[in-house]
Amino acid sequence: MKMLAALCAALALTACAAVPPAPKTPAQIVYEVKAAFVSAEDAGLSFAEQVCPDPKTCQDSRVKAVAKALVAADTAIAAAEKTVRALPSDASDAQAAAAGAQNALDAFKAILAQYGVTTTSSGSN
Repeated sequence: MKMLAALCAALALTACAAVPPAPKTPAQIVYEVKAAFVSAEDAGLSFAEQVCPDPKTCQDSRVKAVAKALVAADTAIAAAEKTVRALPSDASDAQAAAAGAQNALDAFKAILAQYGVTTTSSGSN
């Protein structure tokens, strides 16, 4: 009886593992990107604070580059979020917005990586 229960449990787990994930909607992609951006933003702000304890007087070009990239990514992701909220999931603009949000996150993370800053979240990849 225990053997039968173990076999059933193993088959159930195997069946669950074989089910492919459902395709993601543009909104899901944007919200995953937004969550990953928060992690990258924290890493960028931590880096800036380590390099320049007083951001008002900081003249370090690395901190300025990270700050510009952060603002650009935040703006792009916010615009993508507005777009996917306003349009149906199958709209090409919603799909383009999701791709743009992912590209903005990837660009921000690439700039962070240039300065040796690592992030913990990967976005929707």
